[in-house]
Amino acid sequence: MDELEIDCECFGSTTFKQENMDSGIEPDQCFYIQNQAQMRGKRRIDLTLDPPPDLTI
Repeated sequence: MDELEIDCECFGSTTFKQENMDSGIEPDQCFYIQNQAQMRGKRRIDLTLDPPPDLTI
C-alpha cells in the first residue's frame, strides 16, 4: 500500500468476537482501505455498526 500510495487505516492486532462464538479471531494486522476515512481515529471497532476490515493478515 505504501508503494502504490494507497491511503489506509491500520488497526494492528484486533480481536473480533461474536456472542455466539466460544472464542474470537485475532489477526496480526487489519487494514481499512475503502472505508479508511470513516474509520480514521476510532479506538474500537463495533462490527454491528462499523464495516469489517478490507484486509486482515
